[in-house]
Amino acid sequence: MWTHQLDHQPQIRVVMTPFPHSIDAQATLADANVMMKDLNVRHLPVMDGDQIVGVISERDVMRALANGDSLAMLRPVCTTCRIRPYVVESHEPLSAVLRHMAASGHGSVLVTRDGRLAGIFTTTDACQRFAELIDSLFDGTPPKLA
Repeated sequence: MWTHQLDHQPQIRVVMTPFPHSIDAQATLADANVMMKDLNVRHLPVMDGDQIVGVISERDVMRALANGDSLAMLRPVCTTCRIRPYVVESHEPLSAVLRHMAASGHGSVLVTRDGRLAGIFTTTDACQRFAELIDSLFDGTPPKLA
């Protein structure tokens, strides 16, 4: 349970989804679309080997499709993804990450450990964790980590 650490500032690693699925920068938007649906996720880190290139969201894919370009789904994800994703080290304070996400409108944060992708945290994750915290405060239901 992540709330046992509330006697001090929790770090992002406590609430992130570890070992996130990612997609190669040269994969197509069609590949990303299928992968997101199959995995039931809305964000994928975009990688070139071990290097983070960006992040692509379900919304990015839907926008590309909405333009009516019949070849859009054949484009590589690196042409559509957010090139400068929000990236933090795993020891970053959770409150700082949440404040930045709220102020910037980022829907996800990629979490690294020693510069390598270690996790992802999304606004959906934030809502889930907040609901767990509220439940634990008011009805004694222990919050779940995942």
